[in-house]
Amino acid sequence: MVFRQDFKNTLRQFRLELREFEDRPSVSDSLRAVREAREIMSPLAVWRNDRVHARVRMTTQGYALYNWRTGHRPEISPEQIEKNIHLASKAMVELEAHVPHLIDLLKWEEEFERLFSTLPELSGPDDQVENGGEQTLTAGGPLT
Repeated sequence: MVFRQDFKNTLRQFRLELREFEDRPSVSDSLRAVREAREIMSPLAVWRNDRVHARVRMTTQGYALYNWRTGHRPEISPEQIEKNIHLASKAMVELEAHVPHLIDLLKWEEEFERLFSTLPELSGPDDQVENGGEQTLTAGGPLT
């Protein structure tokens, strides 16, 4: 149960972090792809956890897995496993293709803000310089 909660919290935090990009048309394709990957990961995590954290019981046919919550045997078939491997691979490819682009955008914005925060204020009350009682225009202030 501990692993599952951590993954749920990670997915929840990831979903919240993606909101940073909602109103940015330039990353809409990347955002859509990452959200689709997130939607794939959630049910796969439940499927995985139901099998990884299953209870093992001895039956007349040998050992059997049982879901620890329901007490029922989880379905495990080669077709289901193959389908889930395909879905996990798809999610991984989408994340690897699009998350770096989103991270680079955030890094660029942080760098942009850092650079421009060092520039002096270009408008405001200090824009006017007094010369012997006479005011002159400096950077966007009124000329009087």
